[in-house]
Amino acid sequence: MSEETTTNNVQDSSRKLSIIPHHELSETFADQVGALLFDGSVLKIDFAAVRLGAALPPAPIAGERHVVARLVLSQAGTIDLINQIKKLADQLTKAGLIKADQGLGASPAKAD
Repeated sequence: MSEETTTNNVQDSSRKLSIIPHHELSETFADQVGALLFDGSVLKIDFAAVRLGAALPPAPIAGERHVVARLVLSQAGTIDLINQIKKLADQLTKAGLIKADQGLGASPAKAD
C-alpha cells in the first residue's frame, strides 16, 4: 500500500469522526494573507491585519501590517485545505459572488 493511499484512507476515516467544539479557543481577525511557504512537507501561512496610524493631514495615512496568526499544516492538511477552498470557491461562484473566470484572488462581482 502506497503512502498516498494510506494518507487518503486516514483522511477519509477521520471525516467520519465527531467534531468536539472548544469554545474557549479565541478567534483571531485577519484581513490579509501574508507569507505562504511550502517546504515539501508542511505549509506555513501567516495571517495579517492592517493597523492604521493616526491621520495627520496633509501627511498620507501611515500604517503597518501585523502578523496576527500563523497556521502550519502537514502535507495531508494542506491537501485538505486546498480541497475545502475549491469547494468554497464553487459555492461562491454559484452564489454569484465570484465569476468562474476571475479566479480566487479577484474582488467579488458587483450586484446589478
